Amino acid sequence: MIVFPFEKVTDVPTGSGGNADIAASSDLIEVMDRFSFQTLRATNKSYFRGVSGYLFDAQILIGFGKDYKVSDLEIRHPFSCLNGEGLYWRNLNLVHATLSDLQAVLRKEGVVMKSSEVGFGAPDLGISFFSNDYENSLDVRMDAITVHFRQ
Repeated sequence: MIVFPFEKVTDVPTGSGGNADIAASSDLIEVMDRFSFQTLRATNKSYFRGVSGYLFDAQILIGFGKDYKVSDLEIRHPFSCLNGEGLYWRNLNLVHATLSDLQAVLRKEGVVMKSSEVGFGAPDLGISFFSNDYENSLDVRMDAITVHFRQ
């Protein structure tokens, strides 16, 4: 898969044996036409309204905002949907064993990073990196990568 910040992710497994691109302009109907979700879940809260589509076998979640446009794409450990290929931005593989390994690679590229309660984000890329075990150290397994799309 290749990330084009805020715009699209290419070659995302569809859950039915193929791959398809997801663009920021995609809506729920377009994505459902190409992807085989195992579960769709709606959220209707004062702080968030949207839909989440899950491809459990691929460890992928696709989020949609209140306008039903794609809002984010999350890939979870063990990143099996990537078939050992990786998730790339500018020929850099963003999948690493630990958050600290990835941070070192991004730092070399001059990417601005911002700490969060569960890992860190790269705001200029629209990508967040998480660990279930994160407390104060980035020397923990990378558990999820979330690509945020422009709304």
